[in-house]
This record gives sequence, C-alpha cells and structure tokens, in this order.
Amino acid sequence: MRTFAIVTSTLCALVLPNVQDSDDDALATGDKGLPVSAHAPSFVPLHLTGSHSGKRACPLCIHGLIPQLQIWVDEQDILAGLALAKQIDSKLAARSVAYLVVSPTRGKVLSTGSKQAMVRAGLKRVFVTSIPGWDDAETGRLYGHSSMDRGVKVYVIVNRRVYQRWNRPNSELAGNMIDAMKRAEKYVSNYETSDAQIAPPWLKGQRLYVTFRVVDAAGKPMSGIKVSATQTDQSGLYSPPGWSRRVPTLSALCWTNDAGLITFQTVMPGPYPTNTEPSHIHFTATINGKPRWRTLWFEGDPLISSQKRSWAESDAETEIATIEKSGAIWRLSHTFKVN
Repeated sequence: MRTFAIVTSTLCALVLPNVQDSDDDALATGDKGLPVSAHAPSFVPLHLTGSHSGKRACPLCIHGLIPQLQIWVDEQDILAGLALAKQIDSKLAARSVAYLVVSPTRGKVLSTGSKQAMVRAGLKRVFVTSIPGWDDAETGRLYGHSSMDRGVKVYVIVNRRVYQRWNRPNSELAGNMIDAMKRAEKYVSNYETSDAQIAPPWLKGQRLYVTFRVVDAAGKPMSGIKVSATQTDQSGLYSPPGWSRRVPTLSALCWTNDAGLITFQTVMPGPYPTNTEPSHIHFTATINGKPRWRTLWFEGDPLISSQKRSWAESDAETEIATIEKSGAIWRLSHTFKVN
C-alpha cells in the first residue's frame, strides 16, 4: 500500500505528493492507536463505496480540514463496525464525512461474506474502505495498529489532528461521536500551504504565531525548504503522560513558500520541569539534504541569565527573539539566514 508522509495538520505535504517515507514518518510508531492531538497520517485505502469506489484515494487529502470520523475495524468485527456505521450514517451532518476502514482477517482481500454484509448495510453517507491488514507494515507503523491490537477504534479528526477517540465502542455511542464532530467544527481553519500547526488549537496556552523566513547568504528567499519545529507545552512537556507515539505532540513539518516563509501556529512553550533551561522552540531546516538547526529563546524570559545570554550570542544555532505581545495572539518574526 502506498502511503504519503503527512505528519502535520497542514496542507504542506499535499503540494509535494512524491514525498513519502520521511524520517519523521519512520518515527511515528506506537502500537496502541493514535492518541488525542496526534497528527493523523495520510493513508490510501481501497474505496469500496462512494464516488471513488474501486480506486485508492486518501481521505485526508480530500477532506483533511473538516471534521471527519474514521471507524477502524478488523474483518472479524465487521458486524459491530457496520452497526456503528449505520448509526453514524443516519445522523451525519451534510458537511461532515465518515469512513469505515476494514482490515481483512486473512490475506489482503475481504471475504465474500464481508462484502455482502457491506451491501446489505446500505450505507449512504459513510464511505467503506479497505486496507491490506494490520500486519501491513506501513499501515501499522502509521496508525499504531497491529495484529496484537485488534478491535474497533474510532477517531474524530479535524485539521489532520485527532480530536477524540474511542476504543472498542458500541453503536450506542454514535450520538456522542456526532456531538464530538460538531464541537470540532470550531477548530476548522482554511490554511495556506505555508501554514503549520505545532500545537492543536484546543491546547491550553497563550497562542503564538511564528513567521519563520529562510533566505540565502545574499538575503534571497529560499522556497521549497523543509522546516520542522518541536517544542514543549506550557507545562514544559513535549508530550503528555501516556503518549504512545515517538513523534512529540507539539511538532510540525512544512515547506517554505515562494517568499521563503512558513507561519507556525502554536502556544507559548514552558521551560523544562527542571526550570534550568529558558523556554524555546527548536527548528530544523533541511538545505540540500543537510539539516541546519535554530533554537529560539524569548527576550524577557527570567531564565535567560547574563551567562546564558553571552552563550547564546556566541552560539550560531541559538538566538534570542522578541515577541510582539499585543492582542490575543502574540507574534514573532524570525529570519533564518543560510550562510
């Protein structure tokens, strides 16, 4: 099965369709499914119903920002999955979308009985799709499923982030799932292709927009440069307790536009719990296949001692940036010059 490396909640990877199997994707492991706030990686299942019937298409590429519901089920639990899908089918709002993703129990093809059950279900709004199976390495790596972790899983996804999830739910919870999709609508954003979301919009904290500009030695904007960003939340943690993925919660990956710009949307990071390191955001720009690093500290941070300030001034990878704190959203502009 072909998978695309979409590990952010943005449109960035969609404009680079040949990018796949990135280093970031390889780290997206975990065997307990996607936790809340995780990036929802793209996958390309076989569509069995709907306008893409008989074809492989990426649900996130088509409906990446609006709230969507995904019911992941092993073929042996297909009746439970269909029962839930029928409840969702009758309640789904016009601008929402839902998928039933079925994994064959044996091999990579669903049985005739399963296909007949799908037809009898008469689903009109929920798209039925199929993946090769939990033992398929790509699917398992991206979605954290395996043959040891079967059973029904349901995700509500918005802006390519997991907003809510259920483990082994029954059809009586369909109303709760529809309610979650309605609540998720307020987080829909119309992103430009150079926008990246480090922190999901429901995460608590002071919102911060970082305009990150990449230029060459002459000051000319560099387009198409991959930039990743990682930071802590307001409590100084990269991921909450119990996080099951190796990719931190607060991370993003994007490519610069023609002006060399990316706008990272996030919250103010907190210092590490040890309270010895100033709050910061890590950026990595990949230039000609080689990583270049930049860490931003923030002017006014009480942890920036005179000694640390002197160290930052002499360190090529660390800079102290000034934040504009007017309005509900704080803003910061930074130019990363490639010498």
